[in-house]
Amino acid sequence: MKKFVSCVLGCLLGAAFLFGAAACGGKGPAGPTSESDTVRIVVNSTFQDIYAPMFEEFEQQTKYSVEPVWASDVTSRQDTMIGSRDYPDIIVGGDMHMAKYERILLDLSFLKTDEEFDFGDFYTELISPLEQDGKLLFVPRFFNTGLLYYNKDVITDPADYPTEEWKYEDFYAIAQKYSKNLTGQEDSRYYGVALDNFYWGEWATLVRQAGGELMNEGGYIALDTDEAKRGIELFAKNSFGFTGADVYEGTLQPYTGEGRAYETVNAGAGARISPDGLEMGFEGFGSGRYAFQYGGHTQNIPIYRNMDAKNGNLDFDVALLPLVKGADGAYSRSGGELSIDALGIYEKTKAYDAAVAFIKFMTGKEGIRMQAAAGYMPPRKSIAQELLAVPKAERPAPQNLEAVFDSLEYNEILPNISYFVDVMQNVVQEKFGELMNRVATVEQVAQEATEEANQQINLMYK
Repeated sequence: MKKFVSCVLGCLLGAAFLFGAAACGGKGPAGPTSESDTVRIVVNSTFQDIYAPMFEEFEQQTKYSVEPVWASDVTSRQDTMIGSRDYPDIIVGGDMHMAKYERILLDLSFLKTDEEFDFGDFYTELISPLEQDGKLLFVPRFFNTGLLYYNKDVITDPADYPTEEWKYEDFYAIAQKYSKNLTGQEDSRYYGVALDNFYWGEWATLVRQAGGELMNEGGYIALDTDEAKRGIELFAKNSFGFTGADVYEGTLQPYTGEGRAYETVNAGAGARISPDGLEMGFEGFGSGRYAFQYGGHTQNIPIYRNMDAKNGNLDFDVALLPLVKGADGAYSRSGGELSIDALGIYEKTKAYDAAVAFIKFMTGKEGIRMQAAAGYMPPRKSIAQELLAVPKAERPAPQNLEAVFDSLEYNEILPNISYFVDVMQNVVQEKFGELMNRVATVEQVAQEATEEANQQINLMYK
């Protein structure tokens, strides 16, 4: 879906991208208008050092210019602009944004027959989620895929590195082994696993790995099944300092932190593998204080590389997610998150030629190669093969790129339903907050999240 980027970018900046001429040559349908030679796009300011040089290269190789709108939250800023009718020329989205943006996007199907662009080079799994009603609405620039990240600076014994054969129980035992407190003080804690506690990361992954589903075919939340409950149990076991007894015996109680002792965090059997909801000071896997990250987001790879270069405590790699035992007793690896970061064009752009040239630049082979050098996972097979051709020992982290591309076989996109994100964020996630604060059991969360979410769906969307 974590920088030798400066070196590779330096080598690539001299490459010729002749997209401007191609765009003006009429390969696409007649665009809305081409009054402007400047294309606007909202870009994550965290990655300015990566994208600013790419935009400069685009400007040097074409007659067009880029006006980036730097923002800490791309979707929020973009939606604000759209809401005020100040439309960017390039719409940043992907599989999760199809229903939201489909009415304002240009059909990019003409790129499929552009021989120079080589559309067949994209992984099929990353194209079909971006098509709707026969139209290609987005073109992928990278993808996120659920993996098991591990920190070699915390896991000191290579025999404890994850393998393809690992089951969830293997993962949990090693996570307990590396949960420890070296001095009994708060600043010397290490834990087995870091999780993102929102639906797009780990609890949704575990629900699906356990055989459950987030939403059924009728468009309703389906977290009240035995399979989904099993996944929520595993998530609670991984999170917030819960122990197995807390989860399986239904003894979750409101937790105030009273009497909490950091020195009780001991390695080995019985250790909790994550901080509880009141322990502050942890910054996720990137802090260097965790053995694993379950699920994770490949968009963080450039960040993790920078953190290791700066602090020297995040020598990381990845593996396929472990096999999870479902409610039926069968083990499965399927269900990890697969999401696609992609670019589209506003249907009434006044910079049509520039926008087409920009899309072809950013998602063409050389543009994808430049982004891959920074740590983004390439959606093009040819660039993936270039990365895989490098001997493992010579690759920057993560070295196990085989696991990244193999995961496409197992991981799945989230439901493409217009109200899915709103319901998950505004109703379901609130219930998981109650689980975090120990004021609700797994059974209560599963039942109440399903009932309240479906009530909202019936009231507002059906």
